[in-house]
Amino acid sequence: MKPNFYLPFKHPRYISGSSCCAQRRIHTGSPVLPCGICIDRDKPLANTTPPYTQHVVISTGHDDWASRIENEEGPNLAKGLKELLGRNGELHHPDHKILVTNSSFPSSYGSGGKKEDFTSTYLFPSFQYIPRIANTLEGHRVFARALLSPIRHSTSAAHDSLPPIFIESSPLTAPVVLICGHGTRDQRCGIYGPILRDHFELHLPSTTSPASSTRVNTSQVALISHIGGHAFAGNVILYIPPGYTPPHTKDSLDGEGQLNPLAGSGIWYGRVEPDRVREIVRETIVGGRILEPLFRGGISSNGLPFQRADQPPKNGSGGV
Repeated sequence: MKPNFYLPFKHPRYISGSSCCAQRRIHTGSPVLPCGICIDRDKPLANTTPPYTQHVVISTGHDDWASRIENEEGPNLAKGLKELLGRNGELHHPDHKILVTNSSFPSSYGSGGKKEDFTSTYLFPSFQYIPRIANTLEGHRVFARALLSPIRHSTSAAHDSLPPIFIESSPLTAPVVLICGHGTRDQRCGIYGPILRDHFELHLPSTTSPASSTRVNTSQVALISHIGGHAFAGNVILYIPPGYTPPHTKDSLDGEGQLNPLAGSGIWYGRVEPDRVREIVRETIVGGRILEPLFRGGISSNGLPFQRADQPPKNGSGGV
């Protein structure tokens, strides 16, 4: 059973210690944090994202991991990539930083009670899904050399077809929402993450299956491991694929049927409360507008840091 945590939504700056305990019954709307665990609501969010040119999101099928994901037991792509691409690694490039995280997405290969022979990953801003990477050091090396080298840093290379060895790979055509839920690393994201995932799954654009008349999300949502900035929980990354045209939704004010201005980019938000999820879906995923109070930074389609000149942020907007 999922815990039912709530905490006041309207904080003066940030909640900590006894003030958190005293106020948690006054309002409903946000996850409850243990006393003494704070959300920093004072420090500016702008430019708090780590520098990176490619984000590797590893499918593990789990919602939480060891505090340092390279210490996970069993076949470990994160460990292999960090050894290859880290400061002393054979494929390290000082100006080409790779962000590596685990995710709750299930892997396409490997099941049952034995160790998996293959791992699946998502790549951003290449917007590619790689369903089959051999869980060996050589497999990790082939993957890193083929898809994470600086030569794919340019706009044209980032979206080129993949090498033949990864022929099963496919481009991503729908938004991907990644939420830090790394509870063993920090309680704040461990509490916020699952709750935000539920809210995004509820509000994301969807279609109705003709066969069963059930609601099917047109976007994907997952929890991911540490991305920095736990004090700014909830932390959310929105990857909006090239050419993305949002479908009509009941909450759409505009944007449906038109190319999203943020297509091809990754937008980082911090201090995301459950009450803001519907607004994020409507304004950013559908409307292509940045919510200034939540904006931490991001990455452009060419692998360079997202510049506000790319798309003027929308000035402050309250909860819905």
